Amino acid sequence: MMLDPFLPHELEHAIFELAALTHPKRIPILMLVAHRVKNWVEHLLYRVVIMMSTLPRRDLFNYPMLIPETLLNIIRVKPPEFLPNSVQHLFLNATIKRNELTAIYSACIHVTNLVDYLCGSPQNPAFGRLSHLRRLTLGLQDFLICYNMNHTHPTLRRITHLQLLSTWNHGSLAELTRCLPLVPSLTHIALRSVSHDVPLQNTLCAAQNICCIVFLEVPVGDRIGLVTNELALDPRFVCLDWGGGFVEDWLHSVDTGEDYWAFAEAFIAARQAGRVDRSRYTVSSTDTSWMN
Repeated sequence: MMLDPFLPHELEHAIFELAALTHPKRIPILMLVAHRVKNWVEHLLYRVVIMMSTLPRRDLFNYPMLIPETLLNIIRVKPPEFLPNSVQHLFLNATIKRNELTAIYSACIHVTNLVDYLCGSPQNPAFGRLSHLRRLTLGLQDFLICYNMNHTHPTLRRITHLQLLSTWNHGSLAELTRCLPLVPSLTHIALRSVSHDVPLQNTLCAAQNICCIVFLEVPVGDRIGLVTNELALDPRFVCLDWGGGFVEDWLHSVDTGEDYWAFAEAFIAARQAGRVDRSRYTVSSTDTSWMN
């Protein structure tokens, strides 16, 4: 008599979890295999949540994308502990009402990596409950709001990696200069389209807790007038032409940990080891010659 093949549950669990992490979009199919498999992998379907107001006509990424209504329905039907134990990475590029954003943050309270394009997170009280948040991307004006509310925001005190969007507003950079010292755990900062602002650059140089300073998407011709000598000679500074799409890079980081932060860190290490001229601070994502 032929017997069905049998594997220990621990090995089965490991196999299905690996399959789910490797192909997230196939998780709904894996959930149909058996009830125990559903219990093992369903939470991984929501490890990475990409929320957009309008979904693209075709799938662009390896992760499922949701409209706000879908996630809010999941919050309503799932047990209270489900999403807190599931969502680690949250990408918000949607118009979300204040009460809806409150529900989302209250349900995704253990998120560690957040991108906020449109939601104005710091103005929502539930943002302060994200005690596990370490990586944050949001607009400069939204960041500054954190310091107009009770002087400083509790969530910002725990951030280690901060990327600020829309940093071309020269008038706001003075306020940013005053606010940065109030982010005590910050080790990595990236700014996009930065204006020439000497006080800000001096503040970055003086921040001993920061080990990686990145200027992103800076036109080549603007570099000479952009960077002070002090910042140019700071071994922690990289002016990076990053060619990848922002969402794609963020997802690649989620999958592998290889993103512009890792690229900048490797370049800084190569410069400090003498494999790159110490006076060089510019690099393109397509230039890997210095890695040899």
